Amino acid sequence: VVWGGGGGGGGGGGGRHNHNKEQRQAGGQRHGGGHAGGGGGGMYQMMNQRHHQGHHYHNQGHHQGHHNQGGHHSHHDAHMMGGGGGGHDRAKPMSALLEEFKSNKNRRFDLTDLIDHIVEFSADQHGSRFIQQKLEVAAEQESELVFSEVLPSAHELMMDVFGNYVIQKFLEHGTPAQRSALAAQLTGHVLALSMQMYGCRVIQKALEVIDKSQQSDLVAELDGHVLRCVKDQNGNHVIQKCIERVPPARIQFIVAAFYGNVLSLATHPYGCRVIQRVLEHCTNDQKSAGIMVSY
Repeated sequence: VVWGGGGGGGGGGGGRHNHNKEQRQAGGQRHGGGHAGGGGGGMYQMMNQRHHQGHHYHNQGHHQGHHNQGGHHSHHDAHMMGGGGGGHDRAKPMSALLEEFKSNKNRRFDLTDLIDHIVEFSADQHGSRFIQQKLEVAAEQESELVFSEVLPSAHELMMDVFGNYVIQKFLEHGTPAQRSALAAQLTGHVLALSMQMYGCRVIQKALEVIDKSQQSDLVAELDGHVLRCVKDQNGNHVIQKCIERVPPARIQFIVAAFYGNVLSLATHPYGCRVIQRVLEHCTNDQKSAGIMVSY
């Protein structure tokens, strides 16, 4: 199964239904946008409509399936194969290769056929899905050819509605060197990515797979911004993932930010989930120092 981490709502069948509906609408709008030609205002209007619909479906998915056994949802469930809307400006004309890929059902493509067009394909719904599928079984040399094109545009793809899934696929199936290189690309951008609807998924995936030293360095960038993230619809998922995946001793600054704020966070729609993660994963000393007794 080709999937992408992050995003809202893994509430079982309902979340998957919204995903399928979302994917069909995003696919239809993208296809229409690709063949609109030089319609000027018409293309802008279509892209603007697609962007707002993408936000609508993202938020709908974010809030519909959050409570998955104890209130925490999985970002993996609702956004399989990069379904969704939004993304960055795609006014750039579609290449002849991508157009053929989407229209010629008789030609069988391989990853090597996409060389010099990997970034464009990664930011396309169907192209992204194709790359994800191929990366799961690609030989190391073939994977490295793709990665060499992805890395210079990694930051852009991390924040893209479809490109973020290609980045996650490299984090999951890539070599240790590829994971390390992507983690380096995150450095200095953790807060901004955590607050962005697609970037937050990449941060969560990175926290699951990178080595402990890089993990700690990335998490440290959130010091001083914990409460801001907790109250953000995207950032709260990153804080939850930090609590779940990072050794408790390395996230004391996160727990300390909650001392004196537990009551307000426990009644906040996002904060309540974060407090649950603390109770589930932090040490007794961390909880007794301020979580359980602060109100």
